[in-house]
Amino acid sequence: VIADQLDAFGKDDDTRAYDHASDMIKQLFPSKSIFMEMVRTGYPPVYRAKSWTFNDPTPLENGYSQIVRLTDEQGRIWNALYTLERDKTGEWKITGCRILRSEGSV
Repeated sequence: VIADQLDAFGKDDDTRAYDHASDMIKQLFPSKSIFMEMVRTGYPPVYRAKSWTFNDPTPLENGYSQIVRLTDEQGRIWNALYTLERDKTGEWKITGCRILRSEGSV
């Protein structure tokens, strides 16, 4: 789910990227264009990640957390902490993302 959303951001596929967001996220950002603008301005390393790798997921009460190591367009390294839960149809959806500059990154 996360990799597909990152790929969708890189291709400006707003429909596919927005589809991976949870209902809670969609309530906060009620259209694809509002959602994409929020990601573009607030999460540039996520929006235009050149590459990414995944740590092992951590089980949570209602889903998982997942640390993703991102490389942005300038070659800087970031850690993104995602949370995921299943929706009412059983599909995994992204419920949140926090980004932090990786230690040792310039």
